[in-house]
Amino acid sequence: MAFRLLSKGGAPFALARRPLLVSAVAMLLSSGTTADAIILSGSSPTDGSAMMSAVDRGRFAGVGRVECRDPRISGVAHVATGWVLGSTDTVVTAAHVLFRGASTMRTARAVNPANCAFTLYDRNQQIWQTARIRYAVSPWADISIRNDSSHDVAILKLDRPVKIDSIPVAIAFKGREKALVDLVAFHLGVGEMQRAWITRGRLRDFPGSQLRDDRTAMRITDARRLFSTSADSSPGSSGGMYYDERLHAAIGVHLGAVCDQVRPRYDPHLCFNYGLRFTPAIVAMVDMVVRDQPALAKLITADGEPASLAEARLEHRAVD
Repeated sequence: MAFRLLSKGGAPFALARRPLLVSAVAMLLSSGTTADAIILSGSSPTDGSAMMSAVDRGRFAGVGRVECRDPRISGVAHVATGWVLGSTDTVVTAAHVLFRGASTMRTARAVNPANCAFTLYDRNQQIWQTARIRYAVSPWADISIRNDSSHDVAILKLDRPVKIDSIPVAIAFKGREKALVDLVAFHLGVGEMQRAWITRGRLRDFPGSQLRDDRTAMRITDARRLFSTSADSSPGSSGGMYYDERLHAAIGVHLGAVCDQVRPRYDPHLCFNYGLRFTPAIVAMVDMVVRDQPALAKLITADGEPASLAEARLEHRAVD
């Protein structure tokens, strides 16, 4: 059987399946490229059922976009979803947003977090607030872990707090098979792109054990850290918040999707979105950034950047 998935341009690729191996790649994003959505429900994520109510807009006001620039080109090069957690100057997203160019010949290269910003949009899709990224931490700072979706999370420290009234609670989550979960995220190429949407689906355990995509060097060494869902997503959704209404808490981070068709009906064995569960270690990493005491071993430094320059950014304190 072959599996199809969306890569950074949104084009489908067929990948061979080995016994007990499913090819899986975190969705990498590229602005300026039209990408198809991973629609599992048969309807667009921008249908009325996915629009936020006034209550949702209040409690998820801290869901925004991480926008990174490449100094070699003009405009925004990479975009994803991020969300405020713990304090108003701390943001959670997927690690692969800050790492580019993985292949069979090399691991992904880190980008300079200082070239990225976190932006919140109002209900009219206008920029409401924006803050630069002062520093970022992730397990992927360890090159031996890099490209492993089992650790694909980054915590960002902003150079200033954003002004929001509500921050969600996040809990370490072991999961309940078939539980309902919401994905709160942005969607590129499916309508209003500067607006976060809520899509809902069933949570299931991630299938398989050891997983690898030889083409991009992405791999999954511990599928127990992940879950699959039938919630709709699209390019732009990476880093989005998985929220459990029954627990009233964020439970994980959206990473990507795997499909064996371009637009299939949902089958948990053939097509699914997937996320990384919150664990005590991730909660502790968030707390370190909230307290502005990150572990230097997890500090993301751009490849080729002296560690001293990255550490110097830790000395810069947020401004009012």
